[in-house]
Amino acid sequence: MRKNFFLYFVVLVCIGLILPRTAFAELAISDSSYKWVQSSARINYYFNTSEIRFFVDDTGRVDRNILLVKTVKSFDWLQIQDIVEKRNWKGLDTVGYENLAGSAEDLIIDLQHQTVFVKTYTELDTNWNALDSSEPNRLCDLTKLSTKSFDHIFYEEIIKYAALHQAELQDRSIAYAAKLYTK
Repeated sequence: MRKNFFLYFVVLVCIGLILPRTAFAELAISDSSYKWVQSSARINYYFNTSEIRFFVDDTGRVDRNILLVKTVKSFDWLQIQDIVEKRNWKGLDTVGYENLAGSAEDLIIDLQHQTVFVKTYTELDTNWNALDSSEPNRLCDLTKLSTKSFDHIFYEEIIKYAALHQAELQDRSIAYAAKLYTK
């Protein structure tokens, strides 16, 4: 009897140690600016609906084939540990990473060529401060990604949103061009 109680106690303690660590970090993401798309076991995926727009060229012409999108991902404890461990392994600075909560990316989505270009990647702490930033210049071909991959699903949801909000994106793009060229 005593043996079973001890085993039961050990199992409860182990569960208690594991459960809090699988919770997502506290990155306050505004529902009014960001749209949640999906969650994997380790990451929540959001994109900014108040800033998504079409590309504007040097002459102020709006290109409706290219979307500019800001995204945010919040991480769970395991994802955070993985990032910190990789930084340690690479000999990179981990100051502030005890508060790592997620990342932000600036994407350029080419609707015509079905590609997503990751222009910038920034790791964020719980207060949205940048811990580290890079320009990965990674090009992703949507036609070659599995339709079941989290990235593919995420990018497709952004594209669907843009298709449903074309007039809004057009107006935002024109307003951006006007600000850019009236300085």
